[in-house]
Amino acid sequence: MKLHYRNDNPKGITAPNLDAERSKVAHITKHRGMKTPYTSVSEDKDCIQHFGGVTYQTDPQDIISHNHVFVSHPDLLGELQELVRTS
Repeated sequence: MKLHYRNDNPKGITAPNLDAERSKVAHITKHRGMKTPYTSVSEDKDCIQHFGGVTYQTDPQDIISHNHVFVSHPDLLGELQELVRTS
């Protein structure tokens, strides 16, 4: 089992804004501090620590079992590379 981490508010995990712009590129590049429809996680606990006050951990299989979509880092990079190639 590979755990993933996210940092967020010490009072609890902030829910995504499902009505916000649905752009993964915007989520990654220009929405720091703004809610988007996405939640970012990292396999590297140290890498994610600057994104909030408390580190939470999760199991991607648990995310999927609750009807959420989990996109791995290699898959996300592939999506972004395809977007660059076709734009």
